[in-house]
Amino acid sequence: MGAVGNIYKNLTTRLQRIKGNKIMANQTYSRVYKNTHSRKIKKFQRALRKVPDEIKKELAESLQESGNVIYKEMSSRITSDPKLKAALKFKLNRSKNVMSVGYSNNIRGFKKEWKQAGWRAHFREVGTAPHIIKPKNKSRRLKFQTKNKRWVTARQVNHPGHVAQPFFDISIIMTEDKVKSNMRDVLIDIKRYIKQET
Repeated sequence: MGAVGNIYKNLTTRLQRIKGNKIMANQTYSRVYKNTHSRKIKKFQRALRKVPDEIKKELAESLQESGNVIYKEMSSRITSDPKLKAALKFKLNRSKNVMSVGYSNNIRGFKKEWKQAGWRAHFREVGTAPHIIKPKNKSRRLKFQTKNKRWVTARQVNHPGHVAQPFFDISIIMTEDKVKSNMRDVLIDIKRYIKQET
């Protein structure tokens, strides 16, 4: 019961901090950082096993609706990079009790999109400082295509950096109230049912 109560109290759709290669928003809990993420979600999933199927179905529908809201908001904010927009992914897990929106190379079903363009999401969200790009291959040369489709080789490239163009965090903040209202009723039902059982 404590896990569901904590999830209900903390239901805000905040961004799970961008750590390493992972940008994800997980909807059924909030402000959960890497060290507590798996424990809280496992407690919640154990509690959900006792809940009747109609409440589980209601949760899945609420998560689907909330995910669509967040997905559409994020997608509308990525205007200058069509590949990054195409790589944006929304998915419910098999049990339909955890919703993921974003980019990741750790979640099944997200890896293809990560390789295509998702790895750039972090750089777009937080920006980069000017830096030097050096080759990692044996030939010690970089080979890349310019904007006018010409192939160029170089020993190193002085990258000017990127100004941050946030789309992820702002989308979570902008959709927070709508998602809270979608999730509130189903989480109250879950909490009430688990309270009756104990």
